[in-house]
Amino acid sequence: MIMRIQMLALVCSSAVLAAGSTTPDAGLAADEVVVLMRRWYSAFDAKDAAAREALEHPKFEMQVMGIPPLSAKQVSQISTVTSITVLTRTFSDEHVTKLPSVAVYRGEMSVTQKNVAGTLGSSVSVVTAVWERESDSWKLLHLEKIPGGLDGSRERWNEVFRLGTQYNSKPNKLLMEAISSRTPGKALDVGMGQGRNAIALAEKGWSVTGVDISEVGVSKAMQTASERGVKITGIIEDVEKFDFGKEQWDLIAFIYAGGREEVEKVKAALRPGGIVVVEMFHPEAAARRPIGAGVVNKDDWSKLYAGWKILKYEEPVDISDWGLEKTRLMRFVAQKPAQSTKN
Repeated sequence: MIMRIQMLALVCSSAVLAAGSTTPDAGLAADEVVVLMRRWYSAFDAKDAAAREALEHPKFEMQVMGIPPLSAKQVSQISTVTSITVLTRTFSDEHVTKLPSVAVYRGEMSVTQKNVAGTLGSSVSVVTAVWERESDSWKLLHLEKIPGGLDGSRERWNEVFRLGTQYNSKPNKLLMEAISSRTPGKALDVGMGQGRNAIALAEKGWSVTGVDISEVGVSKAMQTASERGVKITGIIEDVEKFDFGKEQWDLIAFIYAGGREEVEKVKAALRPGGIVVVEMFHPEAAARRPIGAGVVNKDDWSKLYAGWKILKYEEPVDISDWGLEKTRLMRFVAQKPAQSTKN
């Protein structure tokens, strides 16, 4: 999975700096935020509250999955009393999305540690952090840490679909509008989840395949489809490893499921005349929640799909399907040239 809301899955393998940006002017600022993120964790590991708090916003809070948000004071207490000693902390796949006054960092950490008994342990975590610019410096406003790796990602999404809350259970409006005047064909729903969009497409005559990392989500989708008398194909697999194929889909949908990293796969996998439909959080939403670096701006999308017919691009403030809050979104629909058999 790439991105939906406040939950990200990345691959952690080295400590080499790999800072990136989705905006052309981020450059030095992106590198600066990465350095500051490393500095904050160094202070945390050293139990140096003063050094750590110097980097934090007055309203700083830390979110660790499964517990309520922690204030700066609570983070200091935990750092001071913990009996765990961090031996190594390495970072990889780090990215920064930068706006004029907000920067969103995401990366994955691999940690080795020992407790008072000398027992060694290791863990992988996904970190998403919102940094806010104050005068000439960046301050850490929000930090979220969740279990990393493929298994961690799968379990997080399993829990989301077990609970069945905080997301729209009805089909996505953009997707329904995009297919309203099209002849049904073969559709791929990337990040299918509990199947709200896949089932709606099937009910309109589409032959639908949905792929998702969550077995709970896919199971619910298959059960609901059966109850509603339609057939869909559900595949439990990491989207990054899924084979999109070549010219076999008339529709590929990424509804709060990324789409940026799969552009080349989409170009190859759509049939001539087919469409790609994407809805995700706009970078401005980073000011309210950690959304990761998977978003890009309008010019980037136009370049990514150069030569394609752009059927829709808009950046509305609307209720998000994930989180169910009013925020700025990005909606994009593009059609592959009808006569082309190339990317």
